[in-house]
Amino acid sequence: MIKAQDTLSNTQGISVHFFLRYSNWGSSSPMLSEISVKDHNGAGFGLGMSYPIFDNFSIFTSYQNCSYDFTYYWTNYRTDLVEGGIQYDFRNNNFRLRPYVRAKFGYNELRLKPVDLVIDDFTKIVNADLILWNFYAGTEVGFQYFLNRNVLTFGISGRTGKFKESTLNSISYIPKNPIGFRFFGVKVGIKRYFSIPSFIK
Repeated sequence: MIKAQDTLSNTQGISVHFFLRYSNWGSSSPMLSEISVKDHNGAGFGLGMSYPIFDNFSIFTSYQNCSYDFTYYWTNYRTDLVEGGIQYDFRNNNFRLRPYVRAKFGYNELRLKPVDLVIDDFTKIVNADLILWNFYAGTEVGFQYFLNRNVLTFGISGRTGKFKESTLNSISYIPKNPIGFRFFGVKVGIKRYFSIPSFIK
């Protein structure tokens, strides 16, 4: 039988995290609202790493993607995220199930191809290749279930903001009115800890 303290002592090094994710997104912008209503559910995966810096605190970074091409119409319809931040673990040695909260920032990219658009001057573009991006800040809450060095994870996150820059058919395009968006995500995964000493024992 593994005691709770043994479980805690085996989770003090660097960790590697693999997870599957579901995402739902939308936009109030006339430019993308019809697309986001039609195909707004997606699925993907992510890879991450974390490292403890203080008691109950760790820093993390991750890459994750999500494809929304469930209708097989799109050549490319996906998001890519690179993010990092700090995580606080509500540790209690008497329980294997422990909540956490994250504060994070990152880079968000949305790709759509082919897409028909009406841009600022009411010009219609057919079969376009559109890439939108922005930097964002957000939060995430979830639970971790500790199994010695292995940890099962579940998290819920959301982010809202505006795409202010983009490329349209490989040419830089700055929308006259920034394109608003909102994303909601759920992820489940497994995390593995390795015995590398942390800064704080």
